Amino acid sequence: MACISIQWILKIELKLQASSWSATVPSSVKGLLGACVVIPCSYNYPDPQISTTSFTGIWYNKDNQVICHSDKSQTSGQFRNRTKLLGDLSKKNCSLMIDDLQQSDVGPLYFRIEIKGYDQYSYKNNKVSVSVSKSDLSLLYSFEYKSEVNIVGSGCSALEHFALIFADLH
Repeated sequence: MACISIQWILKIELKLQASSWSATVPSSVKGLLGACVVIPCSYNYPDPQISTTSFTGIWYNKDNQVICHSDKSQTSGQFRNRTKLLGDLSKKNCSLMIDDLQQSDVGPLYFRIEIKGYDQYSYKNNKVSVSVSKSDLSLLYSFEYKSEVNIVGSGCSALEHFALIFADLH
């Protein structure tokens, strides 16, 4: 009987986790001035009980400016050609790339999802702190899961790949 109780508890706990608004992002990201930085991100939402096909992803900065939007025309001018959603929002991947990193890009940043015909949610409790270094270091990749991500370099292809892998793990 004890095994059955544990199974039920696990099922209930997993259902609660899968049926809540949650996001997984590093608490901080560091990058070089003028380089590229990727913020790996995955999110979850309560089961809508209907088919959802249209997702809008939005990233905001500390001033509530839209730094990245699924509809690029909705992205603030200074970010429009420098930010990009890397992941597939329908697969709960909200990873963000910021190119030509500027001092004005410092965080915190947070993600918002809008699901047409269902609901919308801002993950304000899952903010990412972004810091910019003027250092002239060579490539440095140091990943520490869920606490801090140091990504310093000039190329983003490897970082994009990492962000896609990260989101698939969650």
